[in-house]
Amino acid sequence: MRQGAVETKGSWRARLIRVLVSVRVTEAFLLLLAVLCVAATVIPQTPYRPGDGLAIPVRAVMSVSLRDVFHSLWFLGASVFLAVSCVACMVFRFSARRTGAVSAVSGRVIPVAGSGTPPVVDSLRKILPPAYRIDARHDRDGLVAVCERGRIRRLAPYAIHGGVVLVVAGALLAFAGFKGTIALTEGGMKSAATLLGGTVMPLGFGVRSEGFSVERYPDGMPREYSAEVSFVKDGRRPVRRVLRVNHPVLVEGILFSLSGFDETHEAVIAVMGPRGARRFTVGEGSVVDVDGVLRVRVVRVEQDMMRMGPCVRLVPVGGDEEDDLWLFGRIERIESVHPGITRSVRRFDPSRYPGYTFVLEGIRPSYITVLGVNRDPGVWLVATGACLFLAGIGLGFLVVHERVTVRIDTAAPAIRTAVVSRTVNGSAVPVDDGLLRVLKEGGGGRS
Repeated sequence: MRQGAVETKGSWRARLIRVLVSVRVTEAFLLLLAVLCVAATVIPQTPYRPGDGLAIPVRAVMSVSLRDVFHSLWFLGASVFLAVSCVACMVFRFSARRTGAVSAVSGRVIPVAGSGTPPVVDSLRKILPPAYRIDARHDRDGLVAVCERGRIRRLAPYAIHGGVVLVVAGALLAFAGFKGTIALTEGGMKSAATLLGGTVMPLGFGVRSEGFSVERYPDGMPREYSAEVSFVKDGRRPVRRVLRVNHPVLVEGILFSLSGFDETHEAVIAVMGPRGARRFTVGEGSVVDVDGVLRVRVVRVEQDMMRMGPCVRLVPVGGDEEDDLWLFGRIERIESVHPGITRSVRRFDPSRYPGYTFVLEGIRPSYITVLGVNRDPGVWLVATGACLFLAGIGLGFLVVHERVTVRIDTAAPAIRTAVVSRTVNGSAVPVDDGLLRVLKEGGGGRS
C-alpha cells in the first residue's frame, strides 16, 4: 500500500512536470498573453480605478475585467504560469544534464583495435582544432570520449528562461509600488502624492518647490521649462535637485519627473486702514485678513480685464457677493476716460469699504509645478531580466556548440567497435570521414 502511494505521488509529479515543460501548453499561454495585449490595444483601458470601500464581488468583477487588462487576473495568471514553466524547464534541463549518461545512439559504427585512453585522445587531438575540450573517462560499458567547443552556448536556455522569470517577477513587484502626481505652488511643500486612482499616499519626506523657470518662443508657447525642488526628511539638510523634461531624479527609491506646469497669477495688494498700511501677495482663492476686522477673499485675478489692465475681484468673507470690489491697477487712467465712474459704480471704488483703501500694485505670473511620482521596486529586476534574456539570445545565435562523442566497447576481447556521433547546436549531423579514418588508424591499432 505504501509502495503504491509512492508510485501514485511520483506519477502525479511526473504529469505536472510534463504539463509545465510542454511546448504546446507554453505556446497556448503565450498566445493568451498576445490576445490580451491586442485586447488592451483595442478596448479603452481605465487603469488605476480606486478599489477602496468596494464590496468583494465588485472587486472580483474588476479583477477579471478587460477594461484594465494588465492588472487583471487573466494577464497575471498567464504571466505567473509562464514564469513557473520557465523555472520547471530549467530544473528539468539541469537534472537531465546532471544525471543523464552520455550516449551515441545514432552515430557511425567503426571497427577499432585497442581501447586505451591515450591513443583515442591523441587521435582526437590530431584531427580536432584546439578549441575543442576533450573529456575521456571509463564507465561500465566502455570508454567514452566527449569533445566539445562552444560549451558556453549551453547557458543560453538558462539565460533566456531566467530572464523571463526575472521580468515577470519584476512586473509582479510593480504592484507593491505606486504612481501619482504632486502639484506644488512656488515655495509650497507637500509630503504626500495623489495616486492616479485618487488615493493619497504619504512619501515619508517633504517635497518643496524652490522655483520654476520657463523659456518661450516668440509666439508665447513654452519652449523649455525646469523646476528646482528640495527634498526634506527628518530635519536634515534639504537635498536640492533641478528637474527637466525627460530628466527625472531618484530620491529614496521614488522617481520624480517633471510632467507639466500650470500658470496662474499672483497679485500684490496694499491696504491702507486704521492700523496703517499693509502689503499682501495673494492668488485666486486666498483669504486676506487685513487687520482682524476686515477679511476678504480673492475670487479672481486677471492680468488684463476687458482691456482695462490688471484687476482683482475681492469679496468680504461672510458678506454678500454684491458687496464685491473690482480693484483695478490703472484706476486713475480709467477715471480719466470715464470721469466719476468710481462714484457711480461703487464696486470700482478702491475705498468701497469705509476706513480702508485698496491699491493694486501689480500682478505677476505664478507657476504650479506638477511632478510625476513613480515607485517601482521591480524595475531593476525587469532590467536585469531583459539583459539576461538578450544575452541568452546572443549566445544562442552567435555561438556554435559542437559535440563529438566516441564510445568504444571494451567488453570484446579482440575486435572492438566504436560508435561516433556528432551534434551541432543539439542537432545530429554527419560525422567527418577524416575523423573516422584517424580513429581507425590511431585508436590503438589498424582495422
